Amino acid sequence: MKSVLKAVCALASLAAALNAGEPEIKPDDFRNVYGIAWRGTADENLDFARQMGYTHVFYQWGMERNPKAKGFKFFIESPEYAVYPRVIDTTKKYSPEQIKWWETNCSLLSLDKPFPWNIAPGWRSGKGFTATLDLQQKRVIREITDKIIERVKKIEEQTPGFKFAGFAWDVPQPAGDFWDGTKDDWFANGRQVTLAHWTGKDSGIRHPDTVHDYPTYSQGHMEFYRHLFERARAELNKDAKFIVEPGGPYEQWVKFFESPPYSEMKPEERKKYEADLVAVEAATTDFVTDKRLFAKGTVKPSQMCSTTPNAFEEPVSREIAGLAAANGAWTAFFGMPEGNGHTPGFRSISQMPARLKLVKAIPVWENILNVPLEKRKWDGKTYESPTARISSGAYSGLQPETDKLFFVFLSADGKAKIPEGYEAGPIYLADGLFREIRPLFDNPKSSYQRTLQDGRTMKIENSEIMPTASYIINNGYIMHLRKKAK
Repeated sequence: MKSVLKAVCALASLAAALNAGEPEIKPDDFRNVYGIAWRGTADENLDFARQMGYTHVFYQWGMERNPKAKGFKFFIESPEYAVYPRVIDTTKKYSPEQIKWWETNCSLLSLDKPFPWNIAPGWRSGKGFTATLDLQQKRVIREITDKIIERVKKIEEQTPGFKFAGFAWDVPQPAGDFWDGTKDDWFANGRQVTLAHWTGKDSGIRHPDTVHDYPTYSQGHMEFYRHLFERARAELNKDAKFIVEPGGPYEQWVKFFESPPYSEMKPEERKKYEADLVAVEAATTDFVTDKRLFAKGTVKPSQMCSTTPNAFEEPVSREIAGLAAANGAWTAFFGMPEGNGHTPGFRSISQMPARLKLVKAIPVWENILNVPLEKRKWDGKTYESPTARISSGAYSGLQPETDKLFFVFLSADGKAKIPEGYEAGPIYLADGLFREIRPLFDNPKSSYQRTLQDGRTMKIENSEIMPTASYIINNGYIMHLRKKAK
């Protein structure tokens, strides 16, 4: 245990040094982002984002027509996907014009095979597959960027006050998101591959009517990012930010910038290709514990984030959140609330257990509260600070700018912590979107103090809240705190 504590303390000290000079973080920081956009409805996702204090969201279809979007800033995930016919249905017949468009705008694996088997396949769906843009062509990059910029402008026009913040990418690695089928079923997603799987090199087969301006797909892919970044900052928002979500932070993103040609560039030139936040899809602590990430100063902990949908088990999600909070890193949702075949298959944020919703929020709140890193303690099992606690028995965190304590009991002996400088106030039961739905009153005339003194649900001792009834375990609660008199 001593060796674990020693390693944790060393990691925290390193994080403090690496994050030195970080400006004060405010609630409208772009990293305060709620990213579920592939599940649920725009209405409930906006409601949840506002209740939890998120200032940024991932765009979901329909948000631009929803008044609740006003005041939020939005990211568009994989923006190119919405501006070209991405899915090819192998059971349908297409016109010669449609076929010619795919063959001259998307990556090819052969000139000899008939359509659509000559198109390099991406993710499979039913009897269809996705076609990936041929980013080795400057023409394709320019045309797709034009369409993305136009789409962003139309979204902003429909809801004044709903402002563009940037772009995000799932699977951002330069070699692209190409897939092979399984041994028995070509239409099943077998494994992720590169173009070299079909062509023998990092390049698609050039169509006779096109020009490959870049010798490799990887180079073209990165030039697409650079071109879109520059256009977005010049035409949409000079402070636009860019988020990537690789499966593994070093191998699938950071290492590319520590190798030629990017390692040979001047910092200001290399920055044109880099992301502002590197989120990690895998259920791992590598986003802060992999020493390779920070060895050359390519990124620092405050630029790292865990967005994994696969951390369903309580010890795993607790460790990820505890390490993120202790190191000044971030946690967030990205795309969906459930993992691929790992979690129970949540179809919306309202179905997710309260503990998972809260444990994703606490590191974000700690950063926005600017809690000094030296006051954030993680011992390998429990995270503790003046404003939050993440333990095996209970999670509790102070929400910035609201004087509200969000908490969840995980066991009968769990203890939620009242933040320093506050005293207990009324407690409310929360619904699936973590909104207050009713106070914990015995009857309309009784006070919350009597409820607590009777010990029928909870009790408070030494600035800790403890459950006295088993039925409140795993429910979300909110205490409206009172600031102590100075």
